[in-house]
Amino acid sequence: MLDSARRSGGRILGLSLLGGAAAAILLFSGQLESAERDFDAYIAERGEDLTACFKELPELRDQGLGLGMSRGTERGAPSVPIRRVVLALDASGSMAGRIGGQTKMDIARAAAIDFVSNLDEDIELGLVLFGHTGTNQESGRADSCRGVELTQSIQRDDRSALIRELENVSATGWTPLAAAIEQAGESFQATEVPGEQVVYVISDGEETCHGDPVEAARQLSESDVRAVVNIIGFDLPREERDALHAVAEAGNGRFLEVANARELQSSLSDAAQNRLANQGALARTQLNTGGGQAANALSTSGMLARSKLCLKAATGRERLGLARWARERGLDSDTTRAVGELLDARAESYQSQLAEFEAEAERRRAAADAALQEDLDRTTDAFRDTQED
Repeated sequence: MLDSARRSGGRILGLSLLGGAAAAILLFSGQLESAERDFDAYIAERGEDLTACFKELPELRDQGLGLGMSRGTERGAPSVPIRRVVLALDASGSMAGRIGGQTKMDIARAAAIDFVSNLDEDIELGLVLFGHTGTNQESGRADSCRGVELTQSIQRDDRSALIRELENVSATGWTPLAAAIEQAGESFQATEVPGEQVVYVISDGEETCHGDPVEAARQLSESDVRAVVNIIGFDLPREERDALHAVAEAGNGRFLEVANARELQSSLSDAAQNRLANQGALARTQLNTGGGQAANALSTSGMLARSKLCLKAATGRERLGLARWARERGLDSDTTRAVGELLDARAESYQSQLAEFEAEAERRRAAADAALQEDLDRTTDAFRDTQED
């Protein structure tokens, strides 16, 4: 309407919005058409480009991260967030053997300490040592086979004590693997969620104390603690691999064979990979949503504030410049007043456009925010699903 009015000398505005008293005078005197010509002339010479106040709408953030949840695809891979872990470390005499200039115990100790230090602080953690008493001679066998100890009960807070236990352990005796699995299971709580409680056994050999680790793992998995038993076989003799693989299978867990320090550390680092990845994905999505919505609100409100200020300043300058221009043109007061009312009508029309512009900006912001929220809701639901599998 306004562009048409500007092209036609303001006639539409003049006929519909000109004040009653001034219109009556002009109609009576035949000066209406002259006032509209003067209005058009003023806009052409001194008018502001009010359309500049309605620049392109701001860029909004409406893209979610689209992050999925990690799920284990192999048997025993964690598909639920891990809540409690017992690390069971073999301290039998064979762990004194060397790989690449280091003892297997030194390698296992360093990997376990790294694992403990970097494990999600929300996970409760305990430590079982086995085979760390007696000797690996027949005379020390009985003592060693009794040497299964929960040296650090499950807790979330103080991991420094657990690390000190790891630092002080030495490779000594035999391998009471079954008893170690049973001891680890006694540390867990009854739960309705299979797999949120996990035993990680690090060992370089099979049971040597006449226990039945396969049955121990099966009972633990099928008990009310619903635990998973994972076996990390370290530098295993070929004939013992199948034995430890059977233990992991019975415990509904995974059997991983590692040959050196790097592989052992990598296996332990992957222990809570799904939980950490899932929590990280959820946290990043939450940040993207909150930050995106805040940025959208700031961009929209800032743009609208600038548009309002621009329009107010531009129409104000037009109104202020009219008196001088009218004097220069020799216009009488009635015509000047009529041109002023046409300017007021022009400003009011642009205020209406500003309201429409504001409504469109808010609509676009709401749509962008909704897209971000939808991505967050989808990610949150997927994270909850991993806890309910």
